[in-house]
Amino acid sequence: ESLLYQQVQNNHTNDIDVYIFARSDTVLLTPIDIPCSGIGGNDIWVPSWGSWGAINDRFAIAGPNAAKIYASRIEGYKDDIIAFRSNPVGLRKPKNSENLLKKWLQKNLVNVTKMGDEFKNE
Repeated sequence: ESLLYQQVQNNHTNDIDVYIFARSDTVLLTPIDIPCSGIGGNDIWVPSWGSWGAINDRFAIAGPNAAKIYASRIEGYKDDIIAFRSNPVGLRKPKNSENLLKKWLQKNLVNVTKMGDEFKNE
């Protein structure tokens, strides 16, 4: 899990409804409405842009359970990459981080909504 997520959890056990994640190299050029409610515990909202055929990994708004899964995505990536390197025959090489994120969220049954001009459920 990410260090910041762990620190927040240590200080605020059950009083956070929504988590916001942003990669340090992300610049938001248009406003994004950040909901104060309406995101379920297992829901995550991501931008529809920059998904490269999968799920954008630069920005996310998540409920508590989805946030924990999102914050631990590197562990899931590691497992996929190690599996590919140990047996490349018959396994597809991970295309990019967006595809790894999509697989990780699907594996953990997280509900994904893409934000944009229109909302698209994944």
